[in-house]
Amino acid sequence: MKRHRSHLLGLAFDGQSIDIAEIRVEAGTPRVVRQTSMLITLPLSLDQPTPLGAALAAHLKREGIQARHAIAGISARAVSARSRTAPAAATAQAKADIVRLSIEREAGAAASELVADFVEGPVHDQQQHLLLITSRRRHVVAITQCLHAAGITLDALTVTPLELGSRASDAGTLLYVTPDGVEATSHHGGRPISLTRIAVDLANVDDHALAGAVSRAFSVSPSRTLNGHARLPGVWVKASPLCPAGAADRVQNTLGERRIVMPTNDVSPAAALALSAVGDRMPMVDLIHSRLAEAPVAGVSPLKRWSIIGAILLISCIAIAAYAMHERGRSLDELQAEHARLAPAAQRLQAIRVQTRAVGPWFDDRPNYLLCLAALTECFPTAGSIRATSIRLDEQFAGVVQCRAESRGRMLELLQRMQSDARFDHVRLRDSSQADRAGGDVGFEITFSFNADNGGAP
Repeated sequence: MKRHRSHLLGLAFDGQSIDIAEIRVEAGTPRVVRQTSMLITLPLSLDQPTPLGAALAAHLKREGIQARHAIAGISARAVSARSRTAPAAATAQAKADIVRLSIEREAGAAASELVADFVEGPVHDQQQHLLLITSRRRHVVAITQCLHAAGITLDALTVTPLELGSRASDAGTLLYVTPDGVEATSHHGGRPISLTRIAVDLANVDDHALAGAVSRAFSVSPSRTLNGHARLPGVWVKASPLCPAGAADRVQNTLGERRIVMPTNDVSPAAALALSAVGDRMPMVDLIHSRLAEAPVAGVSPLKRWSIIGAILLISCIAIAAYAMHERGRSLDELQAEHARLAPAAQRLQAIRVQTRAVGPWFDDRPNYLLCLAALTECFPTAGSIRATSIRLDEQFAGVVQCRAESRGRMLELLQRMQSDARFDHVRLRDSSQADRAGGDVGFEITFSFNADNGGAP
């Protein structure tokens, strides 16, 4: 049961700072009473959460902040977002099981290293949109330990741009500008349907490259809402407090006439987090109280639980043995007749399977393939001195790119760019050849592994 609090903290972690807001609820009306921020400078970092928590406690004491319960938020850089669907008529437990199986299928043995939650979205054609959010468990544990060291009770851990977007409008797209990227979240019916981050160094990028980054943020997001209508053109632009002056205006100027730029509110990221838990509200995503967590069974001791499991296994073994004996009793002629009847259908299904496997990756709703192509494009020089002639990428995101360069120097330049890009692992030059002795083009191949776990963020 949710406990209503009269004092509450909002803490927005973005890797470089902690945005802080304290709200007070009086007669059911929330009011922001204090706002501040704390820069995270070396030697402080989330890799050592206890010293960071002690520094945070000292900062809160200096600012006169007394609240000891908090809603914390992390940036889109620290999470990965996926779109899933489930039957609209399914129960909450069934939807959680669908999402849990999806995580286990994609992550495999690494699923235990992730924490996840999901939010239910709009319904279309009796299918409900689900936005799945995952983050690395060690990152969530580090934030929890940091706040514990600061003497703060963590009520919920959510994603900052999702709560900022929900306070902007019921429908549209929020572009949250940070010093090292653009985070885009689209909402429909007051619920988030997508979350995307495009890396860009705002202080050192020109307007043309910035416009390309904003365009990619829109292209990776769903192009249509789930009710079949074109996505609303309304866009809200908000800049992080760490951004240089005029950052929001620069992004706004890249949108063009196709987007309707709406006036944004002055709610800070930390205040939006704190306001998400006022009254009966709770954050839409909570990574420490996930919908995917299996509820404990009350009143069942461990001994009784294992006894029940053993009985179920025994009954299952008996049923399997009885079924095997029944199957052995079927005549060989009957099995051969059934095989002959199913053979044509099996051949047709095999042909469909081969065709689907060939074209399946191009229709995959996961954005990782697009993110990989975008990351490769960013590594190539804009002058056109290198061109890609072939790209192969398998389901494990291991790829080979075949290229031709005007010189070996250009070839080595591309190799060094990919090796220094955190989005690529195991970058190797596999083959190179000179076309002729007169200084012709150099043909070469580069093998790589795309780091899809963090959404391709550098």
